[in-house]
Amino acid sequence: MSIAIIGAGLAGAVCTHILAPHHRCVVFEKSRGFGGRLATRRGSAASWDHGAPYFTARSASFREFLSRSLAGDTLTEWSPKQTTFSPNQKPYKRNWFEPHYVGTPSMNQWLKPYFNDASVLLETNIEHISGQPGQWNLHAGGEHWGPFKWVISTAPVPQTTQIFEPFFSIPSVRYHPVWALLCTLERAPSWAVASLKDSVLERLIINSDKPGRASNPTLVALADPLWTEAHIDHEPEFIQGQLAAAAEAHLGSGLKAISVHRWRYAKVVRAHTNPFWLDRAKQLGACGDWGGEQGAESAFLSASSFARELLTRQ
Repeated sequence: MSIAIIGAGLAGAVCTHILAPHHRCVVFEKSRGFGGRLATRRGSAASWDHGAPYFTARSASFREFLSRSLAGDTLTEWSPKQTTFSPNQKPYKRNWFEPHYVGTPSMNQWLKPYFNDASVLLETNIEHISGQPGQWNLHAGGEHWGPFKWVISTAPVPQTTQIFEPFFSIPSVRYHPVWALLCTLERAPSWAVASLKDSVLERLIINSDKPGRASNPTLVALADPLWTEAHIDHEPEFIQGQLAAAAEAHLGSGLKAISVHRWRYAKVVRAHTNPFWLDRAKQLGACGDWGGEQGAESAFLSASSFARELLTRQ
């Protein structure tokens, strides 16, 4: 059976890992690399994990899935020094009470082996599908691929809806966007993660503190989601200035703003009532972090449930 999988993030990796040993899978990814929100941007002697900076694993099935990468040194726990900044209050230390994981030497490195059994087309932004159940074609930039018996999208719901229109709709999912500022620092502060209250920023992460980062001091500053929502379509230069000023107020050294990145679908704040969507009559399916509100873990649980359902009831 031929299966097209749209998206090479965590959900796409899980689907490919489960389905590719049994069926011919082709993965289509619009970006230049793997990872989706588990993204890393590289510069000269520096790198920034500008998507999800870390993630947790609370379910036994997700921890088991991660064990292979933890044993292979492409994934590790991170226990940074943390602080909280709040107006009219001295900074105070805080601790994580569960393991937090980061990829090494980049956030997406640990996902790559899960695509080994499939064909992967990078920089291929699927725009729409055509055909009929069991004979689907995928279209991008004037080219097309197919026919495929099944098409699975792991893209965010608005993008999946656009690709699958008029065959698919999940109107109940809601996301918060996030602007990310990527900087280099003259020197790193004494802490590695800072949470901010009543600020245009939600979090400051010293990216170079993470294991396996051979880098000059680097900072990823994540904007408050509600502030981002109010400024989602502002010019990048304005956003960079606002976020840089807010970050400098809490840092003991100057920073050089490199760039900003806008994530329109950064955080699910209202999940769908089901963890995935599967239509056997249409032979279309969708899964992703929109199946829950736990970020990477929701993407895993959604994709693994979907792929196993597809395998067991073909």
